[in-house]
Amino acid sequence: MGYKDEEPGQIEVLGDRYLLQSRIGRGGMATIYRARDLQMDRVVAVKVLREVYSADPKFVARFQREARAASALQHPNIVQVYDYGQTDGNYYIVMELVEGTDLRSYLCSRDVLDVDCAIIIAHDIALGLGAAHRRGIVHRDVKPQNVLIGIDGSIKLTDFGIVSMYKDANAERITTSGMTLGTVQYFAPEQAQGEIVSPAADVYALGIVMYEMLAGHLPFEGNSAVVVAMQHIQDQPDPPGQFNPNIPAALEEIILHCLEKAPGARFPDGSQLARALEKLGDAKMGETVPMVHHLKPHRNHRSFASIITTFILLATLFLLCFSLYLAVQPRFINVPFFTTSGTTTSPTAGFIEVPDLRTMSWLHAVATSEKLGFRLVLMEGQPNGVVVDQNPRAHYKAARGSTIDVKLEILAPKMGLQLQNLRE
Repeated sequence: MGYKDEEPGQIEVLGDRYLLQSRIGRGGMATIYRARDLQMDRVVAVKVLREVYSADPKFVARFQREARAASALQHPNIVQVYDYGQTDGNYYIVMELVEGTDLRSYLCSRDVLDVDCAIIIAHDIALGLGAAHRRGIVHRDVKPQNVLIGIDGSIKLTDFGIVSMYKDANAERITTSGMTLGTVQYFAPEQAQGEIVSPAADVYALGIVMYEMLAGHLPFEGNSAVVVAMQHIQDQPDPPGQFNPNIPAALEEIILHCLEKAPGARFPDGSQLARALEKLGDAKMGETVPMVHHLKPHRNHRSFASIITTFILLATLFLLCFSLYLAVQPRFINVPFFTTSGTTTSPTAGFIEVPDLRTMSWLHAVATSEKLGFRLVLMEGQPNGVVVDQNPRAHYKAARGSTIDVKLEILAPKMGLQLQNLRE
């Protein structure tokens, strides 16, 4: 039984467990189906190696390598692999189904991303890469097509099809005549030269993705793969701030640091890049974020830790006593609120103003809400649209930590631009 690149023509069950329902995607090597796990009673994604490659030992080895590598990784920013196997010569991988879109499709619907949105995406991808790097795994194919954006705002890295175990210098290197391992537009220089790669190669690729999200185009483009590969090796990228003046200097510095030619001059792995982006989120616009040598954790002296612990315990005790004191004060729970002196306080004390999210993209709305302490819930629509309605309404008072329900719709490009201009 072979699976063609089309909708299942009849009821097909893999491994006596996974009922294929419909095709939802196709890559160079495999077709991805929406399916139901009959044992766990859940919807999953099943990636099936295309029939033309099932008889090729090298492609099968690559497919199995992806299954083994991804199944060993458990992280919120990596698509989870539940199972893998083969039925009647058809090799498959069972993964969590991420309802939403991929970053490539998301980028196609807009010129550039808002800075906050780009930082959120890059940070989450870096966290996922950091988890892989700690296991000695290099992804080697980080690109927008392999980044999934869920309708819940989750960012997940997928497709570990050409991973390498960089800590094993004698690991078999899978190559096939005419088959490129990776996507040349996102190649690190050492990858373009066919060298053994380290986690710094993934950092470089993520730097390219960050550049593309914010500048609206790739740093290196050409009419052939060879031309682009040589640019990665020899040419310096134009600073992305030349194409988007909204990019903070500190963020541009991080991007260019990722795109250093020498692996040792970049952030060493995804975790270090994530820390730099976290620092950027707390820094003021235009300030310089400390680079790699400042990212290493400092030693904590025991005496200092003891002082901090004691202070936290005392503060907690004070707050508890103060809360009990307030609870027994007369009329404390009445409306309007009263202080012990009898002075009236605002009934909205502790509440903050709900932001106006209308006309924002999903990720922009998520970033704006999270900055103020709200959680965003997509009640209707797809994440590639813009917010057209929200509850609570803009400028209402709501408790920090509460949710904002939003409805998204895909607007005509001119209309969306006009609405955005009005907001600005």
